[in-house]
Amino acid sequence: PADPFIGNALGYAQLRAGHSVQAVETLKRAVDLAPQPNTVVRNNLVLALTATGRMEEANAIMSRVKDSNERANLRAQIAAEAKRIAVIDYGVDAP
Repeated sequence: PADPFIGNALGYAQLRAGHSVQAVETLKRAVDLAPQPNTVVRNNLVLALTATGRMEEANAIMSRVKDSNERANLRAQIAAEAKRIAVIDYGVDAP
């Protein structure tokens, strides 16, 4: 999609449908298309990267969040959402 917000919605839908590798690529394009940094698109990309185990890439993006408290809260939210998606979509047992 040529619109970053449509790309974001598609990428999140792909992630929820279990197409996490596709979701990462779609969300990367959405981030690139956004005229200015967009936290929702960024967060969904970090979520998709986390869900696919690409933690080095996810951490690199997260390191750009300047406020350490905001970064810590965001990491916790991303981890919880990744776990929730795994439990719902893939039947993974939550600890």
